[in-house]
Amino acid sequence: ERKDGRNLIEVARAAGYKVVFSRDQLAALNSGPAVGLFADDGMTTYAPEPMLDEMTRVAIGLLSKKADWFAPEPRFFMMIESSQIDWAGHANDTDNTIRQTLLFDLAVKEALDFAERDTNTLVVVTADHETGGLLIKADRREPTADWNSGGHTAGDVPIYAFGPGSSLFMGTHDIADIPKIIARLLNFNNFPTPLKAARPVLQPAGQ
Repeated sequence: ERKDGRNLIEVARAAGYKVVFSRDQLAALNSGPAVGLFADDGMTTYAPEPMLDEMTRVAIGLLSKKADWFAPEPRFFMMIESSQIDWAGHANDTDNTIRQTLLFDLAVKEALDFAERDTNTLVVVTADHETGGLLIKADRREPTADWNSGGHTAGDVPIYAFGPGSSLFMGTHDIADIPKIIARLLNFNNFPTPLKAARPVLQPAGQ
């Protein structure tokens, strides 16, 4: 309960938002704006809660429609986070790291499927840090997984991009430059100026 007594659910409803609490209510949404509240704390990522790919599909469906509440033409920016990959890394939980990554992959597929149909949508997939220092080692014929940390590491993270402007994400980038490139593509002129080009991939001496 809030100390100021405000009920933010009622505040959202008064502002015109639909508030949904279940998988069925989410699936029934056909217009926005909307707020989904599916857990008191972190979601379990198990039924009956909606999965990340389901939430992604519904959100894209709402934002890509022409609607008075949003914009005359459907142009939008959406961030989708799979936070529990990080949680699994902190716990050095290999099985859950794999599971959460596969669940995230399903959400990425929803975004890519839409981008392929739309042909004017950019999808960027990356992380702001690595967690746990996951190591894949060879043990005779079977690979084994090990960890060297319970926290965030300085390891590089991959970045994948698909769609218009994806070439701007080639090469090696400082993570702080990623939002600047996205802002440039969105024509946010007052955003800090992004780098003119990606920093070159470092090569071993002599190459």
